Amino acid sequence: MKYYTDKLCEIEFPDIDLSKLDKCDEYGYKYEYHWEETKDKLKRHIQSCVFLKEDNDYKYYLALNDPYEIYRKHNCPEQHKDEFYVVSSGETEYKILNKVVPDNIFMPTLEYCNSITPSEWFDVFTNIVTNFPEEINYIAKFSFLVVSDNPLYDGYYLVCYPFVNMSRDDNGNICYKKEWCWAVEDTHSIKINDEYVNHTGNVYFYEKNYTEDWFNRSLLPVIKIKKD
Repeated sequence: MKYYTDKLCEIEFPDIDLSKLDKCDEYGYKYEYHWEETKDKLKRHIQSCVFLKEDNDYKYYLALNDPYEIYRKHNCPEQHKDEFYVVSSGETEYKILNKVVPDNIFMPTLEYCNSITPSEWFDVFTNIVTNFPEEINYIAKFSFLVVSDNPLYDGYYLVCYPFVNMSRDDNGNICYKKEWCWAVEDTHSIKINDEYVNHTGNVYFYEKNYTEDWFNRSLLPVIKIKKD
């Protein structure tokens, strides 16, 4: 690993098991799809990562860009010669990638994101912008797709915006505001126990009013590294 600071480093991600991606119809729409990784592995697999948290014997890092990208071949390539690959980073790809990444890599869920406190996310933010100040506008809007097994969220896309809607309470602690955030003004509410809830922590949700291909978000895996 190439270290920038104690919180930011470059990590080489191991290969995914491509054999498990072939001819997967479990998450396809109507027809059988073929899944494969099509990007240059030498460039895609090494990514800058930021330290998230330490738990038991492991340190957890989040990639700042996708180490992997799943491409879906078009169902009828002979009819769509200029559109042979359909690029998507939706919930379908999330579930596929979650099944084939190595053991020390996993796709973050809503529950995992909410296990990271606002103060920890703020520490992540300050480390990124300290090392990459030219990326501050991008980082402010940084987001990625997450999922949850909780049936409460069926019918919604869940998107984590780690660095928005933060404030300080009366004791000076960093916390989340309860109102909507400027970066996610189009989010919808979920009705829970007859009350409408706007979001959970820094994970916002959108009604699935659009097709999955339209609502693309980055798929950013978390890698855990055993402490020295």
